[in-house]
Amino acid sequence: MDSMDFRYTDAEDVWQTARGTGMRRLLDRLDATQKKRALSLFTERMKPRQRDGGYYLKATALLAVATK
Repeated sequence: MDSMDFRYTDAEDVWQTARGTGMRRLLDRLDATQKKRALSLFTERMKPRQRDGGYYLKATALLAVATK
């Protein structure tokens, strides 16, 4: 398992990063009103992770190697 900390300046920064992932398909379907609502909800939910002018999130990945 490996973890990495990420710092985002604001909700729009997180949004743009998410659009660079598989979430893009879902996010790009939202109209302007839905996007505004999603960013508002994100901002509210991330308040506990906000400090020093940004959002700090930890991503954890389970890494595995197999041989046959």
